[in-house]
Amino acid sequence: MPDSNYSKIEDKQIDNICTDMVRFILCEICYEDGAFFDKDGVLMADERTNLRRWA
Repeated sequence: MPDSNYSKIEDKQIDNICTDMVRFILCEICYEDGAFFDKDGVLMADERTNLRRWA
């Protein structure tokens, strides 16, 4: 019998979690003005300019 203290995660909640994770990765890790962008990483290569400078 499942513990009644835990609620079932609905599909929409999973979609929202995934959306939030993608937004964080794009805005804070991939975008060159993000808090966790690695200025010495592979995204600094010339062919990655569009990925790190999206608006």
